[in-house]
Amino acid sequence: MHCDTLTERGKLVNEYNFSNLAGQLQVFAAFVPNRARAPEVRRAELMFYARRYKRACEWEGLYEVKSKSDLKKAKETGERAAIFAVEGGGGLFAPSWELEALYAMGLRILGLAWDDNELSGSSGSERGLTAYGRELVIRAAKMGIIIDISHLSDRAAEEVLEICPTPPIATHSNFREVCPARRNLPLHIARGIAERGGVIGLNLYPPFLNESGSAGWADILRHIDYALGNFGEGVLGLGLDIDGTGGVYPRGFSEGESIHDAVYDVLIKHYPSSVAEGIIGGWAVNFLSRTLP
Repeated sequence: MHCDTLTERGKLVNEYNFSNLAGQLQVFAAFVPNRARAPEVRRAELMFYARRYKRACEWEGLYEVKSKSDLKKAKETGERAAIFAVEGGGGLFAPSWELEALYAMGLRILGLAWDDNELSGSSGSERGLTAYGRELVIRAAKMGIIIDISHLSDRAAEEVLEICPTPPIATHSNFREVCPARRNLPLHIARGIAERGGVIGLNLYPPFLNESGSAGWADILRHIDYALGNFGEGVLGLGLDIDGTGGVYPRGFSEGESIHDAVYDVLIKHYPSSVAEGIIGGWAVNFLSRTLP
């Protein structure tokens, strides 16, 4: 449900961000933070990443998923597939022509903020959505773009849950009651996503797994058990934040092998096969089957 390979590496497909055992759908995020840069600078950067995504999909043979019918075909053929996402808002405003252009280029998941910007407060902030942010949430959702609340402040996430006309998601967020990092979801927001029919992607960044910053499999399983215990089946997926962690992963993971396959090997030993296969992607695919245009 989330990786940063588009903005960090040359090729989209590599040894560790795709499965070697099965077909896979990967969400590639264009990371465009605010960092006090002008909106027009960020919009230009976002359009650059969108063009890069299109070229890479063509050159590397990735099947672009933009609709329910695309998703169905990818499942039937087992092709490696991709969805285009934005992380950080990209300097977008609801009336801007770029949103229409990005939708045509495949944008289907939109995260409003990574750091505070003109759309929303980010994690740790007390700011909620701005008037621009509210307008963009409603317009993008009505176009068929899924709203991602990962990185948003609690207040902004609450407001998205309140006003978004379609189910929002958290592509790469863990649970604050298990690890108190501000980037993790508090129970009421995670429950709100589940009750709206959304999904939550498990993040592998160690500081979001436990307070020590050095994590292992026991920490990952605690977050999974917490989600299953509080929300049941159908909600959890993988948003492993590959290439977004500065190369820092929990013990036992290596960029010399498929990270997804390593996760599945452990999940299949700890949970019934239907649960393991749901977490590894089945439940996220079910969500997309309901919500893509």
